[in-house]
Amino acid sequence: MDFLALVIEPDGGLRHLVREALRGDGWRVVEACTADEVMSAISLRRQWPLVFCSDGFPSSESQAPGGTSILDALRSHLGALLTS
Repeated sequence: MDFLALVIEPDGGLRHLVREALRGDGWRVVEACTADEVMSAISLRRQWPLVFCSDGFPSSESQAPGGTSILDALRSHLGALLTS
């Protein structure tokens, strides 16, 4: 299994914390902190073994190009999506 995680988090400190925790467990990490970066990352790869997505995006940043939400864009590109 390819241990590759996409970490979507606008807060740099929290993104760093999640990245380092995952790297410590052997994961390679790709980071995104804006809707544009999310769209770029998911367009490069159809499957992600792990996606960590913050629910703390400012409302102006929570829209992917075309007006869809980041979560809707993730569902569309990646299929099933679990949230809590």
